[in-house]
Amino acid sequence: LLTDLGTDFTNVSAGMILRNLDKQQESIILSKTSNSITTANSLFWSTGDNYLIYYSDSLVYFPDIYVYTLTNSQGGLRSILPANQLSDFFVDYPSVCRARDFCKANNFYWDGAINESLPWSQWATRESMTCLLFPTRFGGKFGLIPEQFSEPVALFNASNITEYSEDYAPKQRLNTVHLTYKDGASGGTTIKFRDKTVSVLTQAAFNGTEKQYAESLRFDAITNEAQAVKVAQTYLKSRLLQQRVITFTTGLQGFAVTAGDLIIVTG
Repeated sequence: LLTDLGTDFTNVSAGMILRNLDKQQESIILSKTSNSITTANSLFWSTGDNYLIYYSDSLVYFPDIYVYTLTNSQGGLRSILPANQLSDFFVDYPSVCRARDFCKANNFYWDGAINESLPWSQWATRESMTCLLFPTRFGGKFGLIPEQFSEPVALFNASNITEYSEDYAPKQRLNTVHLTYKDGASGGTTIKFRDKTVSVLTQAAFNGTEKQYAESLRFDAITNEAQAVKVAQTYLKSRLLQQRVITFTTGLQGFAVTAGDLIIVTG
């Protein structure tokens, strides 16, 4: 379980694992004082080395599973890399840790299983939706971006755009989303993890002033109703409002933005 990535050891406690990402070494933490950490095995360290602190425990957040599929030597990315290739190099840990914090803050859990063989990118794109995350690859590193509000970081207009094009998706008639999940509630005669469906409608569809045009989704990794409703609401809103793709070329201003940043584009 990812717990910390940064410049201090605030969240460290005995039993955690400290991993040097640059040297691909790790060890269990035995104890910590105000200015030192004792590990079970010696770790070689250089100034500026990146590190990760985590528990070796069951995984309940999607970012944990996402990293595991990339770095595990049995079926993960590491299994197809040359022996001298660092699998950690391909993981954008800062974005993954931020995504995990997002999941933890919103009680978004991934309670599924990988029980079929399919392309990894297809699996990651689909299952990240269960926690309102988007998989990215920037600078050769795989990361995750949460669906959340952020302030614009850049403005692009005629003064700094050299080439510009727009593509429009067909007008959506969708106004209803049915999402089926595995209900993890228990008690009484309720059967745990039975199929349950929540429905999200636009106001017009709910009032009956507009015929329902529905789409059905199924996510077995979702096991609570609140998460299912939030995912269905976000999916419906995205399908209705995100209907245009803008492609443009710019100059040096483009270096100031990265994957997941919110920008403003004006005519």
